[in-house]
Amino acid sequence: MNDFNPDRIELARECRGWNKKELAGISGLSASRISNLVNRKTRFTESDAERLAFVTGFPIGFFVLPDQSVPVDQLTFRKLAKMKSSLANQAITEFQLLLDTVTKLESMTHACPEPLWLNGIAPRIDPSLADIERLAGEVRTVWGLSSHGPVKDVTRSMERSGILVVPLAAPISDSTADGVSSPSVPHAKHVIGYFPEEKPGDRQRFTDAHELGHLVLHRFRRPKDHRSLEFEANAFAGALLMPEEDARASISKFTSLNALATLKAEWGVSIAALIARAGRLGIYDAERQKSLRIQMANRKWNKQEPIAVKNEHPTLFKQVLASAFSDVRDYRHPAVSIQAIEGFLGLPAELVNHWCGDDLRLVDGFPIEGAVV
Repeated sequence: MNDFNPDRIELARECRGWNKKELAGISGLSASRISNLVNRKTRFTESDAERLAFVTGFPIGFFVLPDQSVPVDQLTFRKLAKMKSSLANQAITEFQLLLDTVTKLESMTHACPEPLWLNGIAPRIDPSLADIERLAGEVRTVWGLSSHGPVKDVTRSMERSGILVVPLAAPISDSTADGVSSPSVPHAKHVIGYFPEEKPGDRQRFTDAHELGHLVLHRFRRPKDHRSLEFEANAFAGALLMPEEDARASISKFTSLNALATLKAEWGVSIAALIARAGRLGIYDAERQKSLRIQMANRKWNKQEPIAVKNEHPTLFKQVLASAFSDVRDYRHPAVSIQAIEGFLGLPAELVNHWCGDDLRLVDGFPIEGAVV
């Protein structure tokens, strides 16, 4: 007889974005019974697990697995005041499930080991702004890029250096949050989750660079408060995407909003981020930054900027998954067994497919011929 893990009930509920009352209503189990199950006051039976698996869409095997959650205070994700707690919990829980999945896949395939270059450049003491500029330049060197000019594809550069970038399914809109990572947790040091919903390409690129900043700067140290944590990651992202020498050559204190729009098209960096970058470098003083932001608001560019930047599409997680569960004849749209995903990972195939950009060809059968499992 399987021993079902009551902790998994909360994980499934939070990943679906439901509160306890909603789970009770959907499952037909009373709120008191669910509470007793979670608190281990009532035995978690196979019948309970089957019902919860049916309504949540999680395989019954999910409810047998041990709980390996990352402490919330070790994540870079920050719940904003206007974000519902259920949505924040959904995002955090999904990322935790992703980290657990990455650990399992790497133990099966050894296809994406932790990139040791991060350990080599990550600071052990508090960096200055000049240090952050230098570290961003070192990352460009590791990536084999010039110290000048735009980064053509941030996501691809990160993946080639061993960093997993994965789109999350939680419906986090543009105005509430961008990404999440966990730089100080051993099995999570090279995983970045981002929320693609309603995000333009320039926002996605900055999010990736920002979370990379956390992985580099906060690997062995952590600032005294969250504001400093975010300030450092933003400074790193700006330096990575537009090096100081390039910024000073392209932007002067007289550079207009229209000129910044042209630079956005060239650099793949939002106008708002360009203003912040110029301000951080002292090119724009506080009054000039305020004036430009007022102009943006008057043009409603603070809601939607002009100049579309294409979204980038990660592929590394899909390739790692395919190496475990597919015959790997087609890395773009690998055929993967639904039963293999749900049986070995204990997760809904549709969730794992979302992490792969919905590029999997989900097929019945167990397992696919030629797969590792």
